[in-house]
Amino acid sequence: MSHNGDRSAFAKHLLQQTESLLPVEQSTSTDNILINWQDFWTKDFPAEDWLIKPIIPRNQLVVIFAPGGTGKSLLALYIAAGLATGRNIFGDDTEPISVLYMDYEMQQAQLYERLTAMGYSNKTDLSLLHYASLPPIGSLDKPEGAKEICDLARQCQAELVIIDTFSRAVEGAENDADTVRNFYRWTAINLKAEHRSLLRIDHAGKDLKKGARGTSAKNDDVDLVWQMTRTGNSMTLQSLKKRHTWIEEKVLFQINDTTDMFTSSTKGTDIDNRCRAFHAIHKVPIEMPGSKVLEKYGKTLKEEFRISVNAYQNWRADLKKQEAQILNETF
Repeated sequence: MSHNGDRSAFAKHLLQQTESLLPVEQSTSTDNILINWQDFWTKDFPAEDWLIKPIIPRNQLVVIFAPGGTGKSLLALYIAAGLATGRNIFGDDTEPISVLYMDYEMQQAQLYERLTAMGYSNKTDLSLLHYASLPPIGSLDKPEGAKEICDLARQCQAELVIIDTFSRAVEGAENDADTVRNFYRWTAINLKAEHRSLLRIDHAGKDLKKGARGTSAKNDDVDLVWQMTRTGNSMTLQSLKKRHTWIEEKVLFQINDTTDMFTSSTKGTDIDNRCRAFHAIHKVPIEMPGSKVLEKYGKTLKEEFRISVNAYQNWRADLKKQEAQILNETF
């Protein structure tokens, strides 16, 4: 190959060709790949591990899908702001945690309107709510965009990352299985590997029974899939896929015109059935004060019936409301 007598250029070209033929050096380290069974059985795995009960387990990939206008983005913002401020949402007290919200649809004026409706203001400490409105970053089904969001999550030490919505965060076609697989390969699995929970908001297709809009591969690599439906001010989350038995099949919420926009309803759900089963099986009088029940049967409620302290207290409170309503109607 001639380089017009420039031997230096020829040597550089030859060196580049030689390097391209060398095999890529692969890491030979296998440390920490396989489970050490002796260590495994000494670990203390929690019976339930929630980031925010009853919707998002810790370190899980979660999807909520619904038709447009159902309220999925409103619910996601309610969760994000509540977790970042340590607000009591769904009846559970939480310590404030860092949340990264990637909003690909809503502008700041709409965000202001929703946050003020939830009771937040310039006096609220929102320093742990890291919110990107229409973020100008790379597509999350590509290595470049995945690196940007993972770096951002690392910088703000986010325990929860919310992507709203999936279709606007990726470059590939929504109905292409490769788009979803690339999103998982580059973005989702890396967030999960760093022990972050991921909530992905999706639009439903024309036929709600067929799941989220686009390819069926959207459900392949996630841990929990919620289908959201709404009738008036009542909202239902139905779990179509889950990896843990302690996740409810169905969760009911009431949508309110107050700062507590979403309140969990236990009436008629699995928790109601389990609480009643506990009282029947262990012959615990319903008249026994709740504090006494928890003192004596707290461990039984949690381990045998998968009922948390807050869930039981909320159930008792609902019973009192029902009794008061019956008395009012009678007299």
